[in-house]
Amino acid sequence: MNLYPYISCIFIAIICAILSVIIYEKNWLILTGGIAHTAFGGIGVGIYAGFNPMIGAAGFSLASALLIANKFKEKTEVTISILWASGMAIGTIFYNLAENPSAQITDYLFGDIMNISNGSMIFLIILSIIVLALFYMYRDLLILYLSDREYCSVRGINVKILDNIILIIVAMAVVAMLKLVGIILIIALLAAPIAIAVKLSNDFTHRIFISGLISLISSLLGVLIADKFLVNSGASIALVSCFIYLLSSFIPKKSNKHIHIKN
Repeated sequence: MNLYPYISCIFIAIICAILSVIIYEKNWLILTGGIAHTAFGGIGVGIYAGFNPMIGAAGFSLASALLIANKFKEKTEVTISILWASGMAIGTIFYNLAENPSAQITDYLFGDIMNISNGSMIFLIILSIIVLALFYMYRDLLILYLSDREYCSVRGINVKILDNIILIIVAMAVVAMLKLVGIILIIALLAAPIAIAVKLSNDFTHRIFISGLISLISSLLGVLIADKFLVNSGASIALVSCFIYLLSSFIPKKSNKHIHIKN
């Protein structure tokens, strides 16, 4: 029995637990979707040029994240949509131009966690450790940054640098999960858990714990379903996430939208 898919679910949950809360508080969900779809352009270029498509995905993801953070004053839906469409168009064209494509494009669109490679597993573990370590060291700064951006600036904290650092980490998280849950379905794993957590608590740490738990349950159940019924793993993980979210609609809302800061 291949345990890699199940083990990878743990590290996916760690990444999603922390980043989904940040993405939610910053209203960056659509932005993250734009980064993910822009990465498809790098995948197509990589397949066409004959190098590792994940390197291309990382390059395009980082470029789009830094462009949004530094070149566009307003992170509008129009700008994100243009990057989104451009990435998908570039990836499709270059994939069509490739004479002998070395990879199945559906693996990147919908994911294939059942066949996770050693390299993808190592990258996922390293990134989850980095995310967890940064959260542990800078938790208080992160809460302040998310709750009061103007106060951060008054205290001399460079919020622009923080924006860049977080977007770079988000871009790398997108790359880490591309082959696991897919470009199209990655948003479900980032959106559903935090949407449930928001209903249950307005405490920052509690939301991270709840979001991570939901991500883990969704991933494990999705892998089990994919393993048993031989269906696409990314689709099954996303479907489980959405189903759990629908069930949560029957839970009375006990919190407000904003995080609560303990003195």
